[in-house]
Amino acid sequence: NKHQSEKQLLDLIKRKRGSVPLAVCHSRSESGSAEVSSCTYPARAKGVTKGMFIGEAKSRCPELIVRPYEFDKYEAATAAMYRCLFALTPHVHGLSTDEAILDATAAVYAAISSSSSSSSSSVGADSFEDVVAAVAGQLRSAVEAATGGCTASVGSGPNRLLARLALRDAKPNGHVHM
Repeated sequence: NKHQSEKQLLDLIKRKRGSVPLAVCHSRSESGSAEVSSCTYPARAKGVTKGMFIGEAKSRCPELIVRPYEFDKYEAATAAMYRCLFALTPHVHGLSTDEAILDATAAVYAAISSSSSSSSSSVGADSFEDVVAAVAGQLRSAVEAATGGCTASVGSGPNRLLARLALRDAKPNGHVHM
């Protein structure tokens, strides 16, 4: 039964989240000329890259799972992620469906103010870097909960350049402050 095997595949992907070599493509043909539009970090570790033909990707990673586009799910996850970002700050510059630059300075200083005015710290931190990490952690948790399991990486710094460099080191699913 095709529906049953599809459900089993989705269950496997959910159980092994973060460790499954998976690619998104409009074709499932093993020898097709369709291109990988996106892939997981385990697939990248085997040499699969976006823009690569599926045949080449499958030869580099025979266990690669190829999934079709699911635009309705991407749209829902993107909207949920952006709601989390805008809940933190109105200063959001969207770069793509899954990446944005934000100025969270006010949120960090609000957390500092909140933790210093109450006996029990809302972020459980006392140094500036600890508060930044706590705010980033809260944002990452909110995104994961709101999207049904999509993890988020956060790079932070005193300016966009350093934050972008920090983001490169934070991937996948982490936070780095420069």
